[in-house]
Amino acid sequence: MPARIAIALTLLLASAPGTFAQDRGLSVQAREITGNPSFDIGRQYAVIIGIDRYKEWNALRNAVSEARKIKGILSSRYYIDEFIELYDGAATAGSIRKLFAEDLPRKLKKEDSLFIFYAGHGYLDSSNTGFWIAADGVKDVYDQRGWIPNQQIRNYLSMMKAQRVLVVADACFSGDFLNVSRGAGPTIDSAYFSKALQLQARQVLTSGASETVPDESEFGRYFVTTLERNSDPILDPHSMYDRIRTNVTQTVPLLGTIPGNEAGASFAFFLRPSYGSVSITVATSADVEIDGKGLGASEPGKPLVLKDLGAGVHELRVIYPGAEERRSILVRAGETSTETFEYRAPRSGRLTITAQAEATVLVDGKPVGSIAAGSSLELPGVAEGERTVTLQYSDNQEVRKLVVYPDSANAVSFAYRQETFATVSFEGFPDGALVYSAGRELGTVIGGRFVARNLVPGPRTFSVYYDKWADPYQVSVDASAKAPSTAAFQGGRIVALSVPRNVQIAVDGKVIARSDGLRDEYDLGLFPEGARTVSFTGDNWDQQRSTVSVAHGATARIAAAMTMRPGSSAGSPGSVATSGGYGGGTGYGGLRVKYQWGSAGEVEARLTKVGEIDSLPASLEQVNLLSAGRYVLEAKLSDDWEWMFTQEVDIVSGGEQSLTLPYLEFSNAWKISDLESQHRVALTQLSAIHQARKFRVGVSNLGAVIGLAGLGVAIYGIVDGTYAYPGYQAAATPAEALLLRQRINIDQNCLVFGLAGSGASFLLWTIRFGKQNELRSAQDAIDRIERMIEDLRSRE
Repeated sequence: MPARIAIALTLLLASAPGTFAQDRGLSVQAREITGNPSFDIGRQYAVIIGIDRYKEWNALRNAVSEARKIKGILSSRYYIDEFIELYDGAATAGSIRKLFAEDLPRKLKKEDSLFIFYAGHGYLDSSNTGFWIAADGVKDVYDQRGWIPNQQIRNYLSMMKAQRVLVVADACFSGDFLNVSRGAGPTIDSAYFSKALQLQARQVLTSGASETVPDESEFGRYFVTTLERNSDPILDPHSMYDRIRTNVTQTVPLLGTIPGNEAGASFAFFLRPSYGSVSITVATSADVEIDGKGLGASEPGKPLVLKDLGAGVHELRVIYPGAEERRSILVRAGETSTETFEYRAPRSGRLTITAQAEATVLVDGKPVGSIAAGSSLELPGVAEGERTVTLQYSDNQEVRKLVVYPDSANAVSFAYRQETFATVSFEGFPDGALVYSAGRELGTVIGGRFVARNLVPGPRTFSVYYDKWADPYQVSVDASAKAPSTAAFQGGRIVALSVPRNVQIAVDGKVIARSDGLRDEYDLGLFPEGARTVSFTGDNWDQQRSTVSVAHGATARIAAAMTMRPGSSAGSPGSVATSGGYGGGTGYGGLRVKYQWGSAGEVEARLTKVGEIDSLPASLEQVNLLSAGRYVLEAKLSDDWEWMFTQEVDIVSGGEQSLTLPYLEFSNAWKISDLESQHRVALTQLSAIHQARKFRVGVSNLGAVIGLAGLGVAIYGIVDGTYAYPGYQAAATPAEALLLRQRINIDQNCLVFGLAGSGASFLLWTIRFGKQNELRSAQDAIDRIERMIEDLRSRE
């Protein structure tokens, strides 16, 4: 495929001292480097060839511009005596051959140097021969008119009398142009140049092997950058190659030789001393620095010219009062560049701020001071233009916009007057209480506290409503604006004791709770101090009404001593005994359950009314208040599975009965049946644990296999990369460097993905241990039950 070629051929040929047209400093420099007082560096020639427009081939975009850039850099920065340029239609095959065959051999002497740059199309035919395509080259691959073989160019260069030749090729299919060098490159120092400059050099630097080079060439761009930014006095092909190949990624640059090269020889570009100037113009007075060195002051409208600056990039710093600007500038040899700075220091004016309340002052969002009530704040040096002034009061803020005029007095006034308010803190009140003032709700007590704010100062009376209080609690406070006031609750707690089941409890006529018969105490809550009337009311019970005195911070306890209304009582024969303790009545009766075996924490009992499903827990050694009817009483030890004691009992309206649970020696058959029930449940749990653990073991084994494989891949990446990286650093040829770089990338991927895969897989492996303790506990429980069953059976 046709593609763009950018080839730079640098042939530096030494000439006689009498014909050297450049600065005599080069001759002195060359003799000092070589240590040979009679050494002659000769004349420096450069041939520049660039072709964008072709007769038959597709046009290129950047070949000519790239060629002209190289010519411009060489002419301004390096020692070149003469340029020969061929662009577009002038670069025909005939003119290029004539240049190599006649013109250059006639000019060059054995001391001279030559540089040739070519940018254009290239092609590789079926015989693997590479060509430069001249401007008049045909597109017929069999005709090949206007095509110049790489081998022919090699022959031209080999026969020239020049002492040093460098070919830099940024081209398609340029790999067959040179012999690629092997091994590490030389150490570039003064000893290297003292020998290399006195030998015959025939070197070639290309953008890649026999491959297509993009029109937008990375190699060409970095070749230009290397020439432009180089600061070394001597630049050789090895140094250029090292700087270019570290940045190029699309192709692999190659460095080698052509026939006629002597071992240890090298071409060299010589950087000539060059200077330029910079003219600096500022809009505001400023001090000027170049590369950190102060160079004086610059006045507005008066250019400050900095002369004799070395060509290249410099850091320029312009320092104003309270500000600065920095720029990187490029100084070109023999030119005066212009840098203009438009910064203008803002003018300012005086601003007076007047306020009627104490506040913090902000200008454009930045604090600038504080102001007392009824006073003013003077701010000198406020920047001209529209400003935003904010006054932040303790309870509010005020914002004004104004325009500040320079060199004049500006003023703004704020009329806000801060109102004074009182705060009252309500302490110790029950949660949920509502605080009112003058018929308006202020808020709800939470966590025993409520704070009322923004109140008008002075004596105030507050009403506190609570759902357990018959009347609101009144509290008077002298609310002050100077400090928060406190309204403390004065009261205590009421607790009711020994309340029968289904008895309603009221305080001061307001119902508070209904007993469930399961508790010994009922906390009725907080009540204001003083005398409170507590009443107990229930079906078949005479109402009890008592007065209790509530003291601040104390707990008042009152017991329910209620009497059943007169009625009849009856008991069941045998184990049930009746008592007249309740005095008879209708609707409800009492049952006291006693026990002779186990302790209070071991025995459980329940009562189920015949015909109903729900059961009630039976309190032991206490009276259970039940509606009249027949009940089934069941009892067991708390760790039993079956209710082993069962007996029916009749609850007689208005009577109290007692029933004693006898000590029962359960039979072996029942105990074995109970244990077998437990055994079946335990086996079901064990089977489920086994299934879960089997799945976990399978997953963990798979994770272990994958983890070991990933670890092996990571180890391979580490070992292979350890061997490959030193080779890549020492590679002298682009071909070797490319192969080793690809190998190192593969090793890095092996390391990253191998470690990630092995880490994740080994985490999977650890889940196999998740069910071990649970499995061990289940098996121990089964073993214990089986031992108990065997022991019971042995007694039969």
